[in-house]
Amino acid sequence: MESVDNIIICEVKEASGNSKYCWTDNENINIGDVVMVPFGSNNHPREATVINVRVCPKSEVLLNKYKKILYKIKNTTKIATGDYDMTIDEHKKSTIDIEVCDITKVKCDVIVNAANKSLLGGGGVDGAIHRVAGPKLLEECRTLHGCETGQAKITKGYNLPAKHVIHTVGPIYSGSSDDEVMLTKCYQNSLTLARDNNLHTIAFAAISTGVYGYPLEDACEVALVAVGDWLEKNSDYHMEVLMTCFDDEVYDEYEDFIDIYDDGNDYIYDAGY
Repeated sequence: MESVDNIIICEVKEASGNSKYCWTDNENINIGDVVMVPFGSNNHPREATVINVRVCPKSEVLLNKYKKILYKIKNTTKIATGDYDMTIDEHKKSTIDIEVCDITKVKCDVIVNAANKSLLGGGGVDGAIHRVAGPKLLEECRTLHGCETGQAKITKGYNLPAKHVIHTVGPIYSGSSDDEVMLTKCYQNSLTLARDNNLHTIAFAAISTGVYGYPLEDACEVALVAVGDWLEKNSDYHMEVLMTCFDDEVYDEYEDFIDIYDDGNDYIYDAGY
């Protein structure tokens, strides 16, 4: 991560299901931590769970839009920590698998990172991938000179079990039709880049669903349609696709869409963990 004057933006969720964005300067706050945050006009303190983290330059953040996290209570990460080994059966058709798992522990040809335009690391899954991969990933990312929204670039995986990392930049949600177009490009350009590099097993993070604000239900629908359409158009190339889910909420959103989507496409192989 760049040593610049940064601020940490966290998405937090309370027990009732309400979520909001807060900021902190505590670098030890991570996804899954339970924190105390002010809610409502009276700033009544409540417990909430950190569900996403992103590091941003202070110059890009209007702090008066967010309330500050008061303090961390405890670490209670919900990330599934078991290793996940993707295998390929050349005699089967391409498939889409959906699993609750930690993308940094997936053994496959390539994982897809939900990166920012700098490609220099950040919070959430981006920060987790950089931490596990080690400093050589950042060194290689510096040579790529950033990445535009919807595009994708590839690096080695270094200390990750995955051989490579594809970095793609999702759209910041605005509610316009361009959001779906750009998010679709993220998935399909990543798959094309994997094919160009003769890679056959690929694991995706849920792109743009964190601080970028893309509604989870809509993002999961776009992801499955984008990947399914790409597999349909590239039926001559065998690809095993894993949609990784940070927790049950992400998994449930994928599952809710499967019944609709599965009627028009039979690439979804399994959903479970």
